[in-house]
Amino acid sequence: MIATDLRGYGASGKPESDARHTPYSKRAMAADQVAVMRHFGFDRFLVCAHDRGAHRMAMDFPDAVDRMMLLDIAPTLAMYEATDREFATAYFHWFFLIQPWPLPELLIAAIPARISIA
Repeated sequence: MIATDLRGYGASGKPESDARHTPYSKRAMAADQVAVMRHFGFDRFLVCAHDRGAHRMAMDFPDAVDRMMLLDIAPTLAMYEATDREFATAYFHWFFLIQPWPLPELLIAAIPARISIA
């Protein structure tokens, strides 16, 4: 079994981003994971993952993914099309993290003990 840190998480690399967050896209992270597996000699492999990054991997690298089990893949297009204030409030982090760099990073790096959410 191979378990990896996605770029930007844990001890992985944290490349500079751009206005479209391309280095942190699902496509870029999927390519990273395939590169890791190939590095360890696996041209075709099983995937157990959470979220759309693995779905993107299966779409971009169908010859590499033998079988896949996904946990909690949300139908985001349908969710965004039905977005209202209640949804945006419940999923504020989705909208917060897509703001232009460096706003999310600066706010996350702020002093958390002084931030209260009422």
